[in-house]
Amino acid sequence: GRIVPLLIDSNVKYDEYGKFAHTRCFIRDDTGRKIHEAKARLLLEETKRSLKMLDNFMSRSLHHVRTPIRILQSSVDLMQENFVTMKRLAAKEKVSSDLQQAIEENETLLENAGEHIRKSVEMIDDITDLAKLDQQQELKLTKELVELRTLGQDVFGLVDIPDDVEAALEFQGGGSTHLNTDKRYLAKILRHLLDHCVNDTDSKHNFYDQSNRHVTLIIGHLPAGNVCTFKVVVAVGEDVTT
Repeated sequence: GRIVPLLIDSNVKYDEYGKFAHTRCFIRDDTGRKIHEAKARLLLEETKRSLKMLDNFMSRSLHHVRTPIRILQSSVDLMQENFVTMKRLAAKEKVSSDLQQAIEENETLLENAGEHIRKSVEMIDDITDLAKLDQQQELKLTKELVELRTLGQDVFGLVDIPDDVEAALEFQGGGSTHLNTDKRYLAKILRHLLDHCVNDTDSKHNFYDQSNRHVTLIIGHLPAGNVCTFKVVVAVGEDVTT
């Protein structure tokens, strides 16, 4: 013989006085549902295993990519400093115009290469952080005393703001000028927020065909406690978005 899983359904009927009248039972072979549940569990376990393997592969790949890119970034920064020195010496020694032009062209190429490398490093760091959050891992925060005005200026320096967009940095609240936080993550959040708003002004500018565009990063630090608020106000003509 064999064991067959059964599904038993029953209902009870009462008479008009609320007393038990009779009951009916239905017995069905539940083998099909059990097989379906077992297949679903197996599929779920296989999916989890595949996702874990993908996460491990992504982590190893990002690690192998991040290291040489950071070395390349350091090398480009060093070459840029050398070209600045060469440019200063060339101006002092009064070298030929062809050599000066070659130095300036190479300096421009290095600046463009450095900008692309910086964006690649930022993208890899963002992907790494997202992978950690997807795996429900806590981000390791390194808190320090951050000067808010300098932070805002640094964030503006990381965003490509078009020439026809007026950008401003504003402080409110009357609180401390410093905040105890992780500077790298806070700057990353503000950079993405500001960059999104700048792109939003481009889309609105193309839609309304207006040239009066303003983007304002407002940092508010309350006098009581280590509390700080951040918001971006986007104005395209008379249309204002916060």
